[in-house]
Amino acid sequence: MERKAIPVVGVSDHAGWAVLVTLEADDLPGLPHHDASRRLPLAEAVAMVEKVRRSAQAHSERQLAERLGLDRAVLALRAIPKMPDSVEECIADYWANARADGVMYREELARAAEARGWQVGWFDSQQQTAMQKAAAYRTKETEASGRFAPPWNRDHRIALAGALAAFAEGGTDDGRE
Repeated sequence: MERKAIPVVGVSDHAGWAVLVTLEADDLPGLPHHDASRRLPLAEAVAMVEKVRRSAQAHSERQLAERLGLDRAVLALRAIPKMPDSVEECIADYWANARADGVMYREELARAAEARGWQVGWFDSQQQTAMQKAAAYRTKETEASGRFAPPWNRDHRIALAGALAAFAEGGTDDGRE
């Protein structure tokens, strides 16, 4: 009898919150533009990127629905830099190759949020940095860091500042810089 592979969930738990990382049975690379382009012929690398994109789409939809369990929400994401039009171009261009995977995941999160009827706001690094210097940010960070045990790390700070910046200034319409 064939054994069905099941997902494995790693947990880094803290007082009152946790980070969960799910390893799916399909064992897809996390950075397909970057990884696949180094070890596969171009056509296979493009196919791998598309397979990961479909997986990211499905997982984004499921994660927003199941893990967050919110009927309504707003989602703040880092703005997306202007990228080449095709996967082949992203693989060939060093600058784009280094950014394409993160862009792909942000695009799929935005699509999943919009499909749920959620508002999506975008922030760039300048907005995020400016917000981190603002009094409103320091107040929110103090409140959040008091509720959550360390580590209240750089990623937490970027997400908080980005959320405040994206909606304080309206963000960009489609996330493209």
